[in-house]
Amino acid sequence: MGIHGLSSFIQDNPHLLQEHKLHDTKIIIDGNNLYHFLHYNYRIPYHCGGDYDTFAKNIRDFFNTLRTCNISPVVVFDGGYESDDRKLRTTLRRSQERIHLAGFISQGMRGKILPILAYEVFRDVLVELDISHLTCDFEADDQIAALANEWNCPVVSNDSDFYVFDVHCGYIPFDHIDLNVQVYNEPDVDSDGGHGMLGGCVDASREEKECKYLRARIYRVHNFLQHFSCTHTVALPVLAALLGNDFVDSRVFETFFAQVPLPKGSKHDFFTNKRHSKIIGLMLWMKNFSTVERITNQLLPHIQKDKRDKVTEIIKKSVENYTNPTTKLADFFSSPVEKELGHLLTYDQCILPAWFAEQFRFSRVPKLMLNAVSLHRIFLLAQVEDMKQSSSYTCSRKLRQIIYGLLLTHDKNCNKEITESTQTNDINKGANKEISITKSTEDVMTNEKLVKDSSDNDKDVSSVAYIVEYDRENKSQRKILVEPMFEIPQYGPLPSLSSIPALSCQERRDLLVSSLQQTGIERLDEVAEMFQLVLRAMVFWIMNAHPRVTQLHVSVLLVTLIKLAVIDLTCIRAGLKELPQIKQPKGKGKRVAQSKVQKSRTSPPLSTDACVYVDSLEMDIKLTTLRTAQERLHKFMAAPQHSTAHPFSSTVIHGFAQYQTCLQAVTYLNQLLVEPFHKIHPALIFNGTFAYNFYQELKVRPNPDLFISETLGRAGPISEFYFELSEKVLSSLPIVGYFQHVSQMSAKKSKKKAPKKKAGEEKMLMNQDSDSEERSKTPDVEKKRVKYADVENKFSSLVIDDDDDDSDIDLI
Repeated sequence: MGIHGLSSFIQDNPHLLQEHKLHDTKIIIDGNNLYHFLHYNYRIPYHCGGDYDTFAKNIRDFFNTLRTCNISPVVVFDGGYESDDRKLRTTLRRSQERIHLAGFISQGMRGKILPILAYEVFRDVLVELDISHLTCDFEADDQIAALANEWNCPVVSNDSDFYVFDVHCGYIPFDHIDLNVQVYNEPDVDSDGGHGMLGGCVDASREEKECKYLRARIYRVHNFLQHFSCTHTVALPVLAALLGNDFVDSRVFETFFAQVPLPKGSKHDFFTNKRHSKIIGLMLWMKNFSTVERITNQLLPHIQKDKRDKVTEIIKKSVENYTNPTTKLADFFSSPVEKELGHLLTYDQCILPAWFAEQFRFSRVPKLMLNAVSLHRIFLLAQVEDMKQSSSYTCSRKLRQIIYGLLLTHDKNCNKEITESTQTNDINKGANKEISITKSTEDVMTNEKLVKDSSDNDKDVSSVAYIVEYDRENKSQRKILVEPMFEIPQYGPLPSLSSIPALSCQERRDLLVSSLQQTGIERLDEVAEMFQLVLRAMVFWIMNAHPRVTQLHVSVLLVTLIKLAVIDLTCIRAGLKELPQIKQPKGKGKRVAQSKVQKSRTSPPLSTDACVYVDSLEMDIKLTTLRTAQERLHKFMAAPQHSTAHPFSSTVIHGFAQYQTCLQAVTYLNQLLVEPFHKIHPALIFNGTFAYNFYQELKVRPNPDLFISETLGRAGPISEFYFELSEKVLSSLPIVGYFQHVSQMSAKKSKKKAPKKKAGEEKMLMNQDSDSEERSKTPDVEKKRVKYADVENKFSSLVIDDDDDDSDIDLI
């Protein structure tokens, strides 16, 4: 959730927290908060779409640090959105903000945005390290607080809501943990009279033993209240409502703040600004009233009469949300039976199959699926991409339609509704209907009626079995009605959701292959199992990308795959020292996180899955050959440097963004089908910084294949493996003409290289001759249209050709 201004108030007044030694204890971690924190505070690059291998290393570092101090983490994730749409306003606002941020970054400006596969990487590491984790059905905050109280341990998060929950053993913000391990050899009494956390790691029998711990600052409700001479905890839930959060618009209480003079605290006690003064004044005012009723009675006379019932209800719900939370999560960890957590329901109030509920709660399927089946509404997270082109998610929409079809088969009347509405309603004549958000998103954020209208409209279209996707169009948010697919050509009707586990592995594989439009394509089954689904996703991406990608995109992704999943892993397993980390540009990451990154560059533990990538190849590779290739490729891990002469190329990034949406959709479909293919590990597949730099390098090379061969070791097993994968991918395309030509922008750098570049283009990869013929048919006049595309004109994309020329990108 998040309470407006409360985190910054605590941050500016650290005396409200207590010094603490964290060790030898269980902790409950807010999962969604943690992977955002780790990505931003370890300064993982995100401008080029995500450096997932680097992210995975830092996640391992974090959890290994906890283990060093004998800290046992339990990670809990948020689930789907509530059906009452209480967070719709906040979700709309954040979705639009993300689109704006993605637009800024795509133009070379500053901003930060979490790559779309970050969650998958985070969960992969949790599984690899055997970290206990689960997903709540809906909002997790109250469940986390209740579980911490039941297990008598602290909560770790950066969510300001935990300043309100009365967590008995305290709340530790991520920002107040020093991840550098400390050591002491004798008992050290905490300010609360205990030895460390929960009695500490030092007792009479261990007094002289070395103990490792993390310095932290811990928050306790009673300590906070004491600073205001307040004795009743009910004041904090009311404070949350008055300040406003994701559920409450603080403007409801504007008349109260305008009419009631709040007490002023001593300037010697707190560091204050205008917003902080409001917090201090409210706490000093409420300390005189011991119950919610008394506070409400004092507040209502200052609220308009027609809003008093609403305000009373808001305060009541706030108190209920934060007071005495209960949970059954502890039972679920020990015995994951459906009856212990209740049922999950579809949009039509049908009970979802028990197997699906269990998969969801164990984080084996994403929350997107619950939102789709229960609300018929999802939000697609905008990426850094070419904002003048159609959204990168358009490329993978066919796969999502199949996912929706599998999910909605469980609604008993779903197919009947579609049949009836197709006959009576013109809205069902097309597979995907686009709806503009007629009011600005800013209005939607601030106007309750518009939010309600948006919710009601979603429900109206959902009643005819459409899924409402909130996606990007240019730099604005757009609602698209996506019709689920209940039948696939060359396969037939989809199985019901409840019957999926009963299908054989081969039947589920056939369904996934048919969904990828690759029935009868068997060449990709000849590679190691760990590569099969990745390569099939790559073929699907090439076939469905719009604008078309270049063959250089494919070459780059194959080299990236080989670097991460073969070269780097083999070197790590052989015990070779990691190459020095390339210095990244300075940013606003936390100092503690930076020191940890520099300090902990040891070889990470590898899961069995990861090792299979190498073992299954059965290649006889000399370590010296691998090391040489690794050193040659390492320079492309540096952050790209941009200028007016060499601007950031969002057109290059756009192809990789489309690839990531395909990886995501294929991963989701594989999960829904109970993984008939070996799962995709993004940390072993994609590094955006490397891919972008290597693409720019190949772009200026007269013969890209020759350069790749020399880099990987000419005529060596790694080079041969690259050409084998390339041949299998390109030969799996049903027809030629899927690629666009490589941009000639690089030729401007050197006129002498221009003729060689042109000649070299004819030898780029396998199947080049046929594709060159196809490209030669493209009229030059069409290639120029992209230069005149108007970002603000939503119809301009209709005349944009699939040109990779990035000369139309302006730095702002």
